[in-house]
Amino acid sequence: MKEKVVSALQTGNREGNMWQFKDILGQEPIKEHLIKAMEQEHTSHAYILSGEPGMGKKMMAKTFAMAMECE
Repeated sequence: MKEKVVSALQTGNREGNMWQFKDILGQEPIKEHLIKAMEQEHTSHAYILSGEPGMGKKMMAKTFAMAMECE
């Protein structure tokens, strides 16, 4: 499963740029939680990402969704 998670961490946006969890700065606790949840195949049915504009909430959500193979 870990190999799937590592390969799934590379996701893209509409312009074709590749995103990875390592590209998201300053969100270490949530990144660690999401990666650990994927590795253990124990994700929640919902996550609430809150914060000020420009904090990377949308990028985090899209990266996580693509890593979980959702669109």
